[in-house]
This record gives sequence, structure tokens and C-alpha cells, in this order.
Amino acid sequence: VGVVDIPPHPSPYEWVIGGDAALEDVGDPHQGLGSSCWGLQFRVGFDFDARLRLLPISALEAITAGCAICVYGPMLTYAHRVVIASDALATAIFLAGRARSCILATIHECIRQTPAWRDLNYPVCRLWRRQLWGEVNTLHDGVSRGYHDVVEDLNSAAGLETTDIGFDRAKPFITA
Repeated sequence: VGVVDIPPHPSPYEWVIGGDAALEDVGDPHQGLGSSCWGLQFRVGFDFDARLRLLPISALEAITAGCAICVYGPMLTYAHRVVIASDALATAIFLAGRARSCILATIHECIRQTPAWRDLNYPVCRLWRRQLWGEVNTLHDGVSRGYHDVVEDLNSAAGLETTDIGFDRAKPFITA
């Protein structure tokens, strides 16, 4: 399924999107940025841009949130509310525009320049933020660490088929 083949969902409900970043072992090629929502997933490996490995984990979590907004946002044109969830408290704080770090403030400004952000915030703000406990973030965590079997098992248990939709919509944001 290509990203362009997925129509916006006409839902009056709250939709939760999110992601996770993993960088415990700098030499591990399986780690990166990832997200899995409703069986649709994307993963950004550190080989996409070597500069990502140089960033602190708080910045990587923030970039992942921006990627989730760029990738899933256009599918949620008609959603009543979209919640961006992260297990990083700094991400919830910086999405509120209260970043004290220059890096996070810059990432926030790049997110605000994306069409997906504008569509979710104007003319009515439909984008909310939520901080999760790490244990609840299992799907996103599995994608970011390259645990494909875990992600498949969890999606299957929920009756979902795992589909990799790529991160093409997020490439301009990541590059910025």
C-alpha cells in the first residue's frame, strides 16, 4: 500500500499517533526513529542522515514526533482530535512551544513549517500532546529498534496487518 493510496479517515474520534527513537548503541544498525499506528509503520534508519547519530536522544524523540505528524497527519484530515504521544517528556513540553534548548526550539520551528502541522492546527487546533510511560510505547519502541517480529506479533494480536508505508512525507522535514 502506497502512502498516496491511503485516503483520509472520516472519523469523529481521537486518533493517537506517536513514535520513538532508539540510540543506546551507536554501532547498532537496527536502531533509529520509528512509529507504528494502526498497523501502518515507518522507520528512519540513521543511515538516512549520519548527522542524526550526533544528536541527543531528546532531539531524536522530537524529530520522530515531527515525522509522525508529517507521515500520519495527511491521513487524518477529518479527525476530530489527533494526539501526538511520546514517552519523552521533553517532546510533550517542546510541542507546547516551551523548549528551552536551542536544538529543540529549532526542531519545533521546522515542524511548524510543515503542511501537516498547519493542517492539524489551523483554522482549529486539533493536535494535542500526551506523554506516555515507556512501557506503553511498545509498538513504536519495537519499530525504532528494528524488532520486526515483536511488531508483527503485537499487530497480529490486535487483528492488524503490519504495512510499511515509508517516510517519504517526512523527508523534507528531516532534511530541514
